[in-house]
Amino acid sequence: MESSEIQNKFNPLLNRDLFTTRRIVWILLIFASLVLVMDRVGCAACHFFGILDCPVFWPFSVFSTRVPSFLDIIVAGFVMIAFYCFSRFVCGSHVKIIGVVGAGIALLIGSTFIQGWGSGFITPIAGGNPGEQYWHDAIRVCDPADFLRRFITIQPNLLTHARTHPPGAVLAIWALNRLSGGTPGILALMLGIVSAGLTAWAFYGIARSELSSIVAARLTWLYLLTPAVQIYTFASLDALIAALILVAVYLFLHRDTWLIVFGVAVCLFAASLLSFAFLFVLPVLVGVAWRRRMGRLAVVLILVFVMHSFLAAFTGFNYWIAFRQASAIENPGGFSLWANPAAYAITRFEGLIEIIWFLGPFLALSFLQGIRSGDLLGRITRLGIYTLIAMFLTGVFRTGETARCCFFIYPYLLFQSGWIAKFSLTSINDFRMLSWLVFLQGIGMQLLGFYFW
Repeated sequence: MESSEIQNKFNPLLNRDLFTTRRIVWILLIFASLVLVMDRVGCAACHFFGILDCPVFWPFSVFSTRVPSFLDIIVAGFVMIAFYCFSRFVCGSHVKIIGVVGAGIALLIGSTFIQGWGSGFITPIAGGNPGEQYWHDAIRVCDPADFLRRFITIQPNLLTHARTHPPGAVLAIWALNRLSGGTPGILALMLGIVSAGLTAWAFYGIARSELSSIVAARLTWLYLLTPAVQIYTFASLDALIAALILVAVYLFLHRDTWLIVFGVAVCLFAASLLSFAFLFVLPVLVGVAWRRRMGRLAVVLILVFVMHSFLAAFTGFNYWIAFRQASAIENPGGFSLWANPAAYAITRFEGLIEIIWFLGPFLALSFLQGIRSGDLLGRITRLGIYTLIAMFLTGVFRTGETARCCFFIYPYLLFQSGWIAKFSLTSINDFRMLSWLVFLQGIGMQLLGFYFW
């Protein structure tokens, strides 16, 4: 079947008529209406079942509205002008991925700066009264080796985030804090640039396996414009966790030397020290490796086990005990389905819906249209989604905040749009309009909301 026939059959929403003014207005009205309706329904359900830990603006966790200042609007205007200039390059016939990544990171910095240096870069890293971020634990670390040795003992007494994560989360911030000279804003810049660069490189590499270099670069551009990416790249360690996970998948898929196999193990080991949620990637790798690469995956997992064994031997840090303690802290009453069925059900929906809201209506439509894809990108997406749903069902991410703590899922959602990219993003006008619509949602969210976690 010709590509044009496939497009006509499966993509009625993503043809040239999609971006008429009338259709765009209808999509935005429906999306905004769904946001408002779900907010009222979610809040009513929380009230009816007596759930105390319920977001004020359901399902947006740790969110508050803000009225943009005149300076905020001016900054947003300059960022949109920059976007216009960059998009002309991305829509050109000689687009290079290095240019796409550089322009994307520049826009991420500009988008974050709409909230100001303090609210955009400093507060997410070192804000809160009382302090509860990794940074507040990290500045009390004098000896990283001693911190590792004592972690199991002190874990219950750490602050909100650190006590439910492995010790690498605090130590990563400690190292970045030293490199940044103790300046949280510079730390956020370093964290965001490294995370965005690594993620974009791996994303492009995976997309390139099924798409042309130009279409893969444009799809990478769309990823960098995604509202969740705009809001959380410079605000959270979860961006680095997502980067390490995606780099591991990319290396596993596209390289076949022993050095690269070791690199995959190092990425998984590093991610495992930052978050227990790194387990997300294991079913994905199993699905990718099934029948053809299982031996290589076994070697990778053995190497990760050996690395943790050496760490335990030299520091006494026991990963399994830390995981069990974090689980007990996160779910003091045990499995939440039995302990509090109503909260379990509502927070499962809360987590899924927040991810969709931060994806946006137009990328969500692209995802739905690409769901029939049977290529490698579609398979990776399905593996990621099935794994995330399984994690939700086990009670993980009990308080929502999933656009941030499930930051790692967004590349997989964009991969599904890669099927659409073959037939739709090759149209310059369609691609330019889609880029604008996605980017403007992120700008609007930066102007009107504050997403402190």
